[in-house]
Amino acid sequence: MEGPVVHITNASEFKQKVINADKKKLVVVDFFATWCGPCKQIAPFYNQLSLKYRHVLFTKVDVDQCKEVAQGCSISAMPTFQFYRAGTKVAEMRGANPSKLEATVKQYQGDTAETAYNVPGHSDLGDFIDKTQVHALNQATDHDVMNILKNDNSYLESEADEQLIIVVPFTCAVKLHSIKFVAPK
Repeated sequence: MEGPVVHITNASEFKQKVINADKKKLVVVDFFATWCGPCKQIAPFYNQLSLKYRHVLFTKVDVDQCKEVAQGCSISAMPTFQFYRAGTKVAEMRGANPSKLEATVKQYQGDTAETAYNVPGHSDLGDFIDKTQVHALNQATDHDVMNILKNDNSYLESEADEQLIIVVPFTCAVKLHSIKFVAPK
């Protein structure tokens, strides 16, 4: 089963997802190559970790597609796992060692008891929304459903009446505790 692993394809995505990530969130980067045997062996375990540790962001970088990122991170062997918090590398692990990988995630994951949502063990699932499939019925053309995914004053508005049917699919199976939409002031 494919987990909620984020595939990074260029340097700007790396900066956005890893360097500029939430300061409290651990980000794990799997530097891999498609031709690498050990990379293929540990990939299913890495996906399982992404499902088990939802509060940690798991990413993958193909060193052949993102040479600039791999060089900037001094990657010379695959797989290499780098661990970032607040944009700073806090650990690195080379090789396909599942127990060491999980131990390093546990060591640097931070406090899992409380999140920014004040609900133990819960986190923002925004990274797992399939933005290409989000849609709403009855939406106004100038205030469409994509506005609910933005962190600004834009908004979603019904074109016809007070009713909206909103579809928000995720890239993997999720269990929702609550959902929050914030209206503009």
